[in-house]
Amino acid sequence: MKSHPILYLFFCIACLAIVLGIGVRWSVLLQQGPMVWVDELHTAWTVDADWNAIAKRAHAGNQSPLFFWLEAGWIHLGGMSSLQLRMPAAIGGFAFVALAGWVVWLLTRDRASALLSVGLASLEPQAIFYATEARPYSWVQFFAVASFYCGWRWINDPLNLRTRAPFLLASTFLFYFHLTALLFL
Repeated sequence: MKSHPILYLFFCIACLAIVLGIGVRWSVLLQQGPMVWVDELHTAWTVDADWNAIAKRAHAGNQSPLFFWLEAGWIHLGGMSSLQLRMPAAIGGFAFVALAGWVVWLLTRDRASALLSVGLASLEPQAIFYATEARPYSWVQFFAVASFYCGWRWINDPLNLRTRAPFLLASTFLFYFHLTALLFL
């Protein structure tokens, strides 16, 4: 099989852009220090409860409990600190950067567009903010992109269960990570 140097170059640049996005988010996380702001305090209060009380506390803040169960599991593994509290959102932010480029590549098969989307997702200030606070918004971004792509596939093949089921799954996660994401759908 013949190698394609342009494809390897594209892959390397895409990986570097993803690493840049991770690096920017990680840098912001480390600069934030131990202070948390009011909404993050709600997250800390919500996950500092037994599993049965998390849903009630999440609903007290007009939130779905799914993100807080993820947070609580993470805190249970690593302990309570501001960095630990923000890590699930950071992981969602890292995944969003990679998924944005992958989806653009799948939709366009255009390397430049995919690289541009990864670059924009890596450096977009609101995406960085969402990935560095203990709130569900980076996961909302991730599942919005996933839901969009799966919905596009479903529209192009509406009778196929293999295109319908991923859309419904991604949309369900999107909704349950933040209830107002229903507006996106």
